[in-house]
Amino acid sequence: MPPALPEHTLLLFLLQLALLLTAARGLGELAQRYGQPPVIGELTAGILLGPSCLGVLAPGLHGALFPRDALQFQLLEVIAWLGMVVLLLMTGLETDLDVLRNLGRAALYASILGMVVPFASGLALGWALPDRLLVDPGDRLLFTLFLATALSISAIPVIARILIDLDLMRRNVGIVILGAGVAEDATGWLLLSVIAALAARDEVNLATVGIAIGSTAAFVAVAYTTGSALVLSFLRWIDDRVGVRHAMTTGVMVVTLVFGALTQLIGIHAVFGAFVAGLVMARSPRLRRPTVEQVEGILLAVLAPVFFAYAGLKVDLAHGLEIGPTLAVIAVACASKLVGASAGAYWGGLGSWESLAIGSGMNARGAMELVVASIGLSLGILSAPMYAAIVLVAIATSAMAGPLLVWTTRHIPVGADEAERWRAQAVRARELLPSHGLKVLLPTGGGHNAERAAALVAPLVAGDAGASIVAFHIDRKRRRRLLGRVRARQQLTRHIEALRRIASEAGASGLTLKTETGVSGPETILREAARGYDLLVLGASEVARRHPLGGEYVRAIAAQTPCPLLVVRSGAGQHQLPVVGGTTAAPRILVPVSGSTHGRAALDFAVRYAACVGGTITALHVLESSFAFFARTRAAAIRTDHAHAAQALLTAARERAAEAGIAITTQTLEAANIERAVVRAASDADLLVLGAASRPHAHRTFFGTRVETILAESPCPVAVLLLPQ
Repeated sequence: MPPALPEHTLLLFLLQLALLLTAARGLGELAQRYGQPPVIGELTAGILLGPSCLGVLAPGLHGALFPRDALQFQLLEVIAWLGMVVLLLMTGLETDLDVLRNLGRAALYASILGMVVPFASGLALGWALPDRLLVDPGDRLLFTLFLATALSISAIPVIARILIDLDLMRRNVGIVILGAGVAEDATGWLLLSVIAALAARDEVNLATVGIAIGSTAAFVAVAYTTGSALVLSFLRWIDDRVGVRHAMTTGVMVVTLVFGALTQLIGIHAVFGAFVAGLVMARSPRLRRPTVEQVEGILLAVLAPVFFAYAGLKVDLAHGLEIGPTLAVIAVACASKLVGASAGAYWGGLGSWESLAIGSGMNARGAMELVVASIGLSLGILSAPMYAAIVLVAIATSAMAGPLLVWTTRHIPVGADEAERWRAQAVRARELLPSHGLKVLLPTGGGHNAERAAALVAPLVAGDAGASIVAFHIDRKRRRRLLGRVRARQQLTRHIEALRRIASEAGASGLTLKTETGVSGPETILREAARGYDLLVLGASEVARRHPLGGEYVRAIAAQTPCPLLVVRSGAGQHQLPVVGGTTAAPRILVPVSGSTHGRAALDFAVRYAACVGGTITALHVLESSFAFFARTRAAAIRTDHAHAAQALLTAARERAAEAGIAITTQTLEAANIERAVVRAASDADLLVLGAASRPHAHRTFFGTRVETILAESPCPVAVLLLPQ
């Protein structure tokens, strides 16, 4: 049995961790208040606590806190490496490789020259530096290649944060910077993985270069084919089947560690595997923002500050700093990136100020430079003075990027295409349901109500491999005879087959069954719905004036639903839900609009549904006649405001319908009784979509007098949409 960890070592490790974390977070907050990236403060915290400052001012205290003990430093190093792995995971998750397909000339040329010029400058500088700065002068070629790669990489996380803070993500310069940065980062990490593989083989020749490139290319190819399919299936299985809280976060970390272990095993560095894992998992529609935020929370709260502080802790500015070479490295890094990226953007057709802004943004190295420096130090490629020089490059370039971007963008006017992009982004931000990877929860007790609901929502997930409908069945805890249990199981099997047949006829193949044993009730459904579903769908019982949408069961769910709730119910007449995929005419959808939030959501759903089934929409706004209006003692100003809001909604509906390629008719009527007018209009419709708000009233579900009257008398099927409160 291996010896246990000494108690004093554990005590000192906990104190070190607490001290580094406190200092890093404190100075990171201070840096952010002065408009700088937090990484600068976190890195400075390590420098102040290390031999550069505390080791000079209080060597005894520094020796007591950070003794020269291998085991003691290795404990901190494990946490730092874990932080580095998760940092590269987040970089991969936030890197959208799809932008590479749409790179314009400016972004393409900026990425090429922004990589080539610093790489060539790094090669020249590496050959010019004196031998005393190298770990082994005989490995100058490996050192030079590493330095050239280090000067070429940009920091996408830092760049993206600066662009967000300056509100440049939808400006042309921001798009070019981000696109060029993605291309640079992907290329830079590929180069770094090859160099790490060469360093692991202790020699550079054609054979080792070929093996390094081949192993890197093979890993990327397998990761993006077989590995991607396995990972996406794994994440989907977790999302659909596993009920433990934060299971998706655990799955993401497992995939990351496995990828890191594989790259470490084949001689490529583990951080490259984490980066590729992030790229692969970012393609999964099941990886929702809450999961990414959980991983990001762990990283930003603990792992990243400790890693950056530990990186600063290893810098010895008092004894290991070579001022002349360090200034040369900083100057070459800044000048080559500014000149290369700016020249590429100018060559791509941008103006002088825009080109200079591109170079200023891409010059930020930030956290990625620290990762590169740590890898170089661990592989024995960088000496202490060169490690300090590259760390200072990260600080200098990150500090100057923000002010340079502010200065340059002041001279760039906002173009018409940028204004349109802002408007389109605002429209997308208001989307009710995600355009890809829609996840629908369909509670079912085995009856026809769930089949009606499935017929309505199945077209929404048709043709989307990442979307799914989860049929959620609760097996009640009660004693049954064996024959009764068998019959119940057979009935459920037939019901699920019917649901799958309905989904298949609509072109959807992602319907799965999830069964939970317990007491059937709203609490169980609400608990399941809180697990990242985009839409909760209920099939309601037959029409009834007292309980138009299912009574207490729906009331409890509507009051606490964590996601949009859609309740589907047959109409009072003989109309059935529209048949999708058959030879019937395009379904006619009626949506009453009033300018309210839930009315706008109903219209959004109707547009999405019509686009899926090829239907047509009639957006109906009914004005209450003047006599009836004043009979209810309402002010004319309120009526005017309602009319203006509805007209604005109708205009927006026409724009959204045009974007979706569907036909929409807007109609405005005046009637003494709004609900009667809507019911008459519904006689010519195949589906009525209502937006409603659940209100507590007399211990039952209440959606308002008008809505309940329409529900009770509608001749066609009704879909009622309720938003989370």
